[in-house]
Amino acid sequence: MSANLENSAVATGWKRSVFIPIPKKGNAKECSNYCTIVLISHASKIMLKILQARLQQYVNCELPYIQAGFRKGRGTRDQIANICWIIKKIREFKINICCCCCCVASVVSDSVRPHRQQPTRLPHPWDSPGKNTGVSCHFLLQCMKVKRESEVTHSCLTLSDCMEFSLPGSSVHGIFQARVLEWVAIAFPEINIYFCFIDYAKAFDCVDHNKMWKILKEMGIPDHLTCPLRNLYAGQEATVRTGHGTTDWFQIRKGVCQGCILSPYLFNVYAEYIMRNAGLDEAQAGIKIAGRNINNLRYADDTILMAESEELKSLLMKMKEESEKVGLKLNIQKTKIMASSPITSYQIDGETMETVTIYFGGSKITADGDSSHEIKRCLLLGRKVMTNLDSILKSRDITLPTNVHLVKTMGFPVAMYGCES
Repeated sequence: MSANLENSAVATGWKRSVFIPIPKKGNAKECSNYCTIVLISHASKIMLKILQARLQQYVNCELPYIQAGFRKGRGTRDQIANICWIIKKIREFKINICCCCCCVASVVSDSVRPHRQQPTRLPHPWDSPGKNTGVSCHFLLQCMKVKRESEVTHSCLTLSDCMEFSLPGSSVHGIFQARVLEWVAIAFPEINIYFCFIDYAKAFDCVDHNKMWKILKEMGIPDHLTCPLRNLYAGQEATVRTGHGTTDWFQIRKGVCQGCILSPYLFNVYAEYIMRNAGLDEAQAGIKIAGRNINNLRYADDTILMAESEELKSLLMKMKEESEKVGLKLNIQKTKIMASSPITSYQIDGETMETVTIYFGGSKITADGDSSHEIKRCLLLGRKVMTNLDSILKSRDITLPTNVHLVKTMGFPVAMYGCES
């Protein structure tokens, strides 16, 4: 084993693997409806485990905090919780703006006292405290912690201005209230965040080997760790085992090794290279939270882009272009768009993408942030598991501690999945 690591030599038997196709849902006559389990040499797993321990310190330094795939202490639950919290905060922010604006508009308009002599200057919503304006909307700006004064025209509204816009039966009170809401709408435009759930077509199977070695070198992975991997991938062979026997051996020229414990780490580095070249870290598009700009969340090949409408198109096009440069293609049919406000259609690069109000990625995520659907779904799944265990739980041959352990092992994980969000 140590000789293999020092000399970067790999036994021929370690390069061979057996594919066992497992049918998924759909037509069993279509190859696309199968997933595969890959059997590899147990001896090779020992070497791969050693390489993993040595590679991990380099890989962790290169991956950002938004990548939760196959990392210690991170998981799908983290990203599910992040998305749900973002959606809820967006809706909460909208409601707060709406309620606060209505209250201020009402109070300000009530403070106006029209006089017939000289045109009375009505309080402008963006006046700062200290001016004789009755009630100031500067309080609103402080409450919402939004500084958009520079984007609003600082004009002076008089009573005569209001009278020019008055309609039969209307009052200055109502007109001014409407104008205040108009100004607020300019300063606080409706926030509509779009979420793009990206799906790659056969992501792990389309990794280009030559590009992967180049990326590992650019990421600072030393040669004494990449050389054993190169030798392992060079001349890989596989066979497919079916109910009728095994096929002839064939060579594998692309894709990370199925069944290899290093494959998730290698793909994470591969995907990070795409994101860096797409410039997502430097992009201003996204959601600003606690001074940080967040425009994507990742779990291995599952990527979620977040931005406003036009900004999202720009991010998606950059990512699509960089992905194709390294051999990965977006599956447009399975890529979904979800918005914090209802939308009818969404087009990117001339192709219409499916818009959804509910997205299932291990957990139901709704556009309105309502968790009741997911709670009901988990309870139903938990009940189904308990129903299947009914005969075992009622058996007199099984002790109570065993039953408790069985429920904790099989029932709780299903019913409580994603409860953190």
